[in-house]
Amino acid sequence: MRLAAGIVVLVLSACSNAGSTTATSHASPSPVAVKTPVPGSVVSDPGCGTTPIYEGGELPDWARVNAPQIQYVVTTPAIALGYLFTYPLQAGLGANTKILWYVSTPRNGYSLGGGTAK
Repeated sequence: MRLAAGIVVLVLSACSNAGSTTATSHASPSPVAVKTPVPGSVVSDPGCGTTPIYEGGELPDWARVNAPQIQYVVTTPAIALGYLFTYPLQAGLGANTKILWYVSTPRNGYSLGGGTAK
């Protein structure tokens, strides 16, 4: 699971500078971390390695927007979480593994939320 979180961080950081030709500075807000263990949650499975899989609990606002009511994992540091649509996770061509990642911090000072098209 940490490997998956690391890959997500690498992809997000690599994509954040794609196509950028000028250096701009944006103040990024401090991340709002998820408290772990999540208050009121239940560890539903020991997970992979030292990463427990949670159910329920009191998540921060950013982690509840249109969020599914399914099992999830919290990254280390606790600034993102992944909702697990399938468990156990599998690899390979026939795998039907889906994880919805919620991240608490904007990328380069820009909101991660979708805006309205003009």
